[in-house]
Amino acid sequence: MSPQQDSPESPEAIEAAANAQRAQLVDDVELLAARLAPRALSSTVRRSAQETVAAVRERTLTGAARLTACANPRRDDPLVHEAHGSAGVERTCCGRAVAAVAGLRPAPIRERLTRLLQDARDGEPGSLAVVTGAALVLAGVGAVAVLRTVRR
Repeated sequence: MSPQQDSPESPEAIEAAANAQRAQLVDDVELLAARLAPRALSSTVRRSAQETVAAVRERTLTGAARLTACANPRRDDPLVHEAHGSAGVERTCCGRAVAAVAGLRPAPIRERLTRLLQDARDGEPGSLAVVTGAALVLAGVGAVAVLRTVRR
């Protein structure tokens, strides 16, 4: 074995590596001190709390808007009419949905059936299902009535 292979590195290389490690250690300590300083911690916590509050506020407003849209009746819906004498109904914050629904009444059955049949003709799946089911029930009832009449 040669003497150069046994010796690790030159003293200058070892000293340079030690200086680089010291510099890195100083940077790390300064970074930790900045992160753990009371003012830095309080500003980080404050910023995080503000972001959380903003996110919760946004979700709350979105949910409230959805609930309001669902609770408020659609006055332009042809199947919903204002009840007689509902002009004096006050809509408060807490009773908004109750007051809004209290001033409405369903459309007459004739209008509702007409609308159902028109929707079925237009191909609306829910209306088609209702009309088909009603037709099958009527056909079944009619067949039973005919059979009973023939047997007598």
